[in-house]
Amino acid sequence: MIVALENVTVTLSGHRVLEEVTLGFNEGTFTGIIGPNGAGKTTLLKIILGLIKPDCGTVTVFGGPPSGRGNRRHLIGYLPQRQQFDRRFPISVLDAVMMGQVPCIGSLRFPTKQHREAARKSLEMVGLNGEMAGRQIGELSGGQQQLVFLARALCSHTRLLLLDEPTAGLDVMAQQRFYTQVRNLQQDLKLTVILVTHDLGTVAAYADELVCLHKRVYARGEPGRVLLSPALADLFGNNLLPREKEGGLLTNGRMVCV
Repeated sequence: MIVALENVTVTLSGHRVLEEVTLGFNEGTFTGIIGPNGAGKTTLLKIILGLIKPDCGTVTVFGGPPSGRGNRRHLIGYLPQRQQFDRRFPISVLDAVMMGQVPCIGSLRFPTKQHREAARKSLEMVGLNGEMAGRQIGELSGGQQQLVFLARALCSHTRLLLLDEPTAGLDVMAQQRFYTQVRNLQQDLKLTVILVTHDLGTVAAYADELVCLHKRVYARGEPGRVLLSPALADLFGNNLLPREKEGGLLTNGRMVCV
């Protein structure tokens, strides 16, 4: 098991965010984390990253505590919600991707030719050609930028990929391209992917399983079963399963409404 949480409880600013959460994530699985705002989804990712320490309970990542991963740190890629930055900032696509290798090479060392080649390979993995490497990242579309940041997250022998609302603000086609790349990479590289999202149609199309979180785990399982579960109907107030309609896109054998 890549990640294991046992009876984890977290309180932030006097508010209980997670309560007695027990979850495990196996190697090579794609798990979607869904739930209403304030449900603790982002907090869950930060616990796995070692950025938040739980009040009680145990957390292990690659067999050890998150805050003491040592040489395992480079195995984790993290892509937060769409990042805002000054488009005039002079940084090339290749340099942005190489920043993902800091856990490997250290923050005070200069990258080598080998590191640059690894960054180029990461760009190719997400479907961006070699010509893109020399462009300024501020010149790219929002969808292209997120693919660059995905390449950065994969640039250091990543085995665990954490995604927090990575396509927020992108148009439908850019979202589809992004998640298709993630799913293909997950299958080809046997990545463990944990995706936090509000987009139920997308996560139902691409994830192997869903976890519905609202301070505690309400439901977990195959997407269709989870979205039809009574627990989610009680939590959200309606049936959440995306239904076939005119204009739907069939993705990985599942219908996504648009």
